[in-house]
Amino acid sequence: DTFFPFYPLTFFESPNGPLTVGEVTYYLDQQDAINEITDEMRRVRRWARRNIFYNSNILSQEDAAAVLNGDDGTARGLNVPPETKLSDVIGSIPPPSIQFEKMFDKELSYAAIDRISSVGKVMRGEELRTNTNKASAQGVQQASNMRIDEKADQIEDWLGSIYWGIAQL
Repeated sequence: DTFFPFYPLTFFESPNGPLTVGEVTYYLDQQDAINEITDEMRRVRRWARRNIFYNSNILSQEDAAAVLNGDDGTARGLNVPPETKLSDVIGSIPPPSIQFEKMFDKELSYAAIDRISSVGKVMRGEELRTNTNKASAQGVQQASNMRIDEKADQIEDWLGSIYWGIAQL
């Protein structure tokens, strides 16, 4: 049937011809967004750890350093006036990016990846459905089986075309 015995394994039909991009290509943007959010949260943690401020009118630098240097489990006495709360003496100023907390929500990106890849929380193992009724549990199982069956059918068809080519040779 074919002069060149090439049998590409594709799990979907492309409208642009035989050369297609992989399924993962369609959710790389969401993956990049998740990575950016994770990186910014790492920067926020470093900022909070490195940018500690203290009221030098109330607390000396030695006392502030005693609070910040390590967690060795010993009690430290600080020279603070009795009417002053410790939170008014030493603390950290949050970085500007943390003011936009909604921008750090990864759920929209995860939902987009789920829609593109047709994989839900149950199939990823993120959510375990133990308290559902029998009909609901069967529906979840059928959805996951359908996705696996589609891939198995594609592999079987691919192997069949290879064997047909071998039979012709």
